[in-house]
Amino acid sequence: MLHGEGDPSSFLRAATPSHVSAATDALREVCELVTVHQPPSGSKPIYIRFGHFEHGSFLSPLLFGFPIMTVTGRNVDVPPRLSIPTQVQDRVDTDWHTSGMSSYLATAKTTTGFEVLTPDASSSDDPFTYAIVANSSVDLQVNVALTALASLLSRGEVAERLLESQSVENLGKEIENSDQHARQSIADAVRIRGWRAAATEIRDRSRVANRPIVAAFGNPIFDSEQLAARVPAMRRVYNENDAIRLAIDKVATLMSQGMTIVGPGTDQVMRMSLDMLDVGAVRTFLAHLSRDAFVCGNGYLSFGQPPESALRLIAPEGARLNDSGNSVQEPGSTGWTRVLHIRGAEQVGSKYGLGMLEPFIAQIAQRDALIRKLYAADCLLRWDRTPPWAKALAETDKKAVPQLIRTVESQMQAALGSVTEGLTEPPQELFFPGHERMEPAPTFFLHGGVS
Repeated sequence: MLHGEGDPSSFLRAATPSHVSAATDALREVCELVTVHQPPSGSKPIYIRFGHFEHGSFLSPLLFGFPIMTVTGRNVDVPPRLSIPTQVQDRVDTDWHTSGMSSYLATAKTTTGFEVLTPDASSSDDPFTYAIVANSSVDLQVNVALTALASLLSRGEVAERLLESQSVENLGKEIENSDQHARQSIADAVRIRGWRAAATEIRDRSRVANRPIVAAFGNPIFDSEQLAARVPAMRRVYNENDAIRLAIDKVATLMSQGMTIVGPGTDQVMRMSLDMLDVGAVRTFLAHLSRDAFVCGNGYLSFGQPPESALRLIAPEGARLNDSGNSVQEPGSTGWTRVLHIRGAEQVGSKYGLGMLEPFIAQIAQRDALIRKLYAADCLLRWDRTPPWAKALAETDKKAVPQLIRTVESQMQAALGSVTEGLTEPPQELFFPGHERMEPAPTFFLHGGVS
């Protein structure tokens, strides 16, 4: 995730078509220059696709780009076993917890996880996706793309070293140094030789590292089927993080409670109309509609068909819009239902929106992986037959992993920013009773389905 690099005063509240067109041309040229068109036999290509994401002003204006984890939509079993012998598992008390482990242990044996893929699992059919905020200047977007590629290669080198040592003791510092070096090297190369030369240097570096880059640019980032597969993951982000949930709920409050009625009429008629908003639960429906839009990317509210005309929310993952974007077709139905449709973040060239919480899936997935590693370390330390070398690694993990988790959480807070801090606190009964959390949502993210 790239933030803090650039001038926030250049942030555009709305990316104009001409701005998006100019940025698209530049980013396509970047992709052409960094691509190794004929990856050598035996190499491990990195397939990456860039696309535009426009969040308006909900997220931090210093967020310029971020990785989008591929969500397969496949549920995978989540036994808390990792690669630890059964004897270890039997010796672990289920009430043990540290830094978020209590909820993990309470549900891990009875739930399933959601499969997400890391960049090393990319393929020509399923490339790794990197979103660039369209509201930034063209020059900044080019720098963000180049820095993301350089950082991807640098992190791969860090990962190889750590695989050899089997230790995460210095992981946080190594990644921080790696990312800083990538940013500085790209800044120097662009300043001295220009961004086109910097792009060709990345291409040559990827070829030497046996990780040839194959890059492309395309909008929109996701079609309706891909978006549907991501909806449960987006709900997980909302359910998991208190600060994110509060920010979303504040926006839902603003968009629902701020609704009013204006126009000619007596005070009595006005009071009756406002009472109908509250008695008819219109405000509550609008709160759910807003939350669906910001979390899942799209919110749909049906006003029904005469004579019933009953309000009804439509699940975002099941709705398919018509060409005009004002009616949806639901699963198993051949008819069309007219709806009020609102989007979260904008996708260029699509009538479907993106969830505002896309930047956080990677962070939650990373945190889940670290929590599982922490659990593995505790298991190994509790087993009386753990080899000394394994126990030493587990001791290191027990000390290092909590700090890594805190680092991930601070990165999430930085991406969220403080835009919503001044908004009204959400009321206690903002949503319908029993629907304060969003379902269905997975309990865990698993990288590549490997537990």
